[in-house]
Amino acid sequence: LAAVLGRMQLSRRKMLGLVAAFAVLSGLALSAILQAMDALPGPYLAVSGVAALVVAAVGMTAAGLFRVLGAAVLGIAALLFVVLGNPGSGNATAPELLPGFWRVAGQLLPPGAGGQALRDVAYFDGHALLVPALVLAAWALSGAALILLRRRERPAPEPAPAEPRI
Repeated sequence: LAAVLGRMQLSRRKMLGLVAAFAVLSGLALSAILQAMDALPGPYLAVSGVAALVVAAVGMTAAGLFRVLGAAVLGIAALLFVVLGNPGSGNATAPELLPGFWRVAGQLLPPGAGGQALRDVAYFDGHALLVPALVLAAWALSGAALILLRRRERPAPEPAPAEPRI
């Protein structure tokens, strides 16, 4: 999503709006699929809201980094969120079973905070939702700030003086 939107040369507000709309629609669709398969219980709108926040956290951050630093940073975002974030989240087992560093650090990345928030909403009626929701909101707001950040335009290079013809 970030690569597609970044290449479209959209205004900052349009990019922010498209990422937000994508997050909301993704959250609604993902929750519908999970509940149709009886894979995740809980109130549909609450689960959808958490799923949308997870998508917004990752999508806004990736789009903001792309807008500010360019396409090369998408590899870093993938490394952070997928390669480190998914196993560090403890979602496949439980965060409490992770080694000491990852027990804390994994919950500060969107996959870990998102998994914890989904468990809190689906199984515990939203109890203990504040911390993971704040982590996800911090990632989403940081990404939104990067999207809205005004880039310095590089001055156009001056043309080289023409050589006199003899």
